[in-house]
Amino acid sequence: MIETLAQNRPRRALSLLGMFAAAIQLTGCVQHPQAALAPGATQERASFSVAQTTGSGTDCEFTLHLDGSAYSRANELEIAVSRASVAITRVNNKQMDVLFLQVGVGGRPETGNRMVVMRGRTPRVVLGPTVDSAGPQLTTWQSDDTLRLVMPWRQPVNPAWLYFTLGYTTVSYMGEITRCSGFAHSDSLRFVAGPS
Repeated sequence: MIETLAQNRPRRALSLLGMFAAAIQLTGCVQHPQAALAPGATQERASFSVAQTTGSGTDCEFTLHLDGSAYSRANELEIAVSRASVAITRVNNKQMDVLFLQVGVGGRPETGNRMVVMRGRTPRVVLGPTVDSAGPQLTTWQSDDTLRLVMPWRQPVNPAWLYFTLGYTTVSYMGEITRCSGFAHSDSLRFVAGPS
């Protein structure tokens, strides 16, 4: 989907998009208070690894690699991504871009066009900075720092999967805003009890 702004308003579009991105980034990075576990207490932990290619068409394709752990607590699920990288089909005519990530938890992945019912979602966070590659036509982002996200959670009776929603927005030099998105999921989470 492409939305064209009036020619005399591209700077305003950039400033509004920049403020919006900064607000989402700050919202996603807020430390949520959590009750400390008692000494010797246990919590449940599930490891996950995701390596998928997804996209909303040939003009927008994401390759996503994520490794981390999910920690189940009384009322929340903490997602700790220890290694992450995203590669996106590069847009050459752009003066800025914003890459978003949101993580949800839900039931078994559905086939066809059926939607998965989400049991919880993290806030959307901005991943940055992105880098345009010199060789292949890709825009990339990667991090070796642990990304921690928290969502409301109640331990389900049925198996649960993590769902990763990616959004990518660019603004061209003429003020055109282009958006695309991708969707990937983990294997079913297998929680095991362990020390805090």
